[in-house]
Amino acid sequence: MRRLFLATVCCLLALPSWPSYDFVVGGDDNNFACDLGAGNTLAYPVTVAIWIKYTGHPAERQYPVNFGNAVDSTNDSFLIRTDTTDGAFQATSTASAGGATSDSFTLADPASLDNTWFTLVAYFRSDTAREIYVNGSTDGANSGTRAVAEALRYLRIGESLVGAFPFDFNIAEVAIWNSDLSGANRALYEGGTSADQIDNANLIGYWTLDTENTTQADASGNGGPNCTAGGTPVFDTDHPTITHAEDSTAVLRRRRN
Repeated sequence: MRRLFLATVCCLLALPSWPSYDFVVGGDDNNFACDLGAGNTLAYPVTVAIWIKYTGHPAERQYPVNFGNAVDSTNDSFLIRTDTTDGAFQATSTASAGGATSDSFTLADPASLDNTWFTLVAYFRSDTAREIYVNGSTDGANSGTRAVAEALRYLRIGESLVGAFPFDFNIAEVAIWNSDLSGANRALYEGGTSADQIDNANLIGYWTLDTENTTQADASGNGGPNCTAGGTPVFDTDHPTITHAEDSTAVLRRRRN
């Protein structure tokens, strides 16, 4: 019994902790940017998922993720953004000529997620269908029409593609699938399974943001691009609890609060 106890303590102490990217400091250029390449074509549906942590819902709109067709425009793009209503988040499509349509979800108890990691999963199913899940909850899809060209190339993490609406908190585990992620697979992501173990055949990029480097490597295993930092990267010794499969052994990436 004593040997088992000691072995358990040893293993628990040996588990490392990983950082996350902290967007609170560093100014409006505090971001990571990725280029999927000029030949990229991306047909509907698309699912974008992230983990975030904040001290409280921002009073102004902020853009944790913007994925679009131009390196310097929010037109022709998909967004995950906070709305001005306390506890409200949006999956937003913007057309090539401008104009946006969003699916919104507002938390019944916004303060319940303050100072804790939680997930945002946005579905972009067609020009007339988009939906957002906040920590596993949704209230149905938005059916407004916004035509987005199916050649999405540029990803900006932490602000919009024009360098505005910066997100002032922590982000980790950014993933994009070229599929309508099933409810079962979404639940795996929300439960802390690493994205590379979820619908991997359709995973076009996965950036854990868990290394203290100016370059964040794609972890999908499918040859996605690396993301490079704008501004000076600032890391926090905090990461959501994620289970990775490495050499057939589950490895927990623990958070340290």
